[in-house]
Amino acid sequence: MSHPSDGSAPVQVVMSVPKYNFPKSTCRNLIRRRIKESYRLNKNILCETLLTGHQQILVCIHYTAKEILAFELIQGKIILLLQRLKEENEKVTG
Repeated sequence: MSHPSDGSAPVQVVMSVPKYNFPKSTCRNLIRRRIKESYRLNKNILCETLLTGHQQILVCIHYTAKEILAFELIQGKIILLLQRLKEENEKVTG
């Protein structure tokens, strides 16, 4: 799941919004901006534990909803995702 840090950022994130579900680029960009902002506001949930353990993790967020969700809902899901990743990393590293 995680591996020793090579000195770069503790978390690297890729965000994917499928063109199949959202043919207009403005819709895809809106969703991507909402995901980026919610991650930016809450990345400390996961980053602190990775920095103390000198670890690095790679994360891919794939947007699967068929409609554009509100920022508050996306933010709640991102927080849940980061908390789960933190818990799983703590289980693995002991």
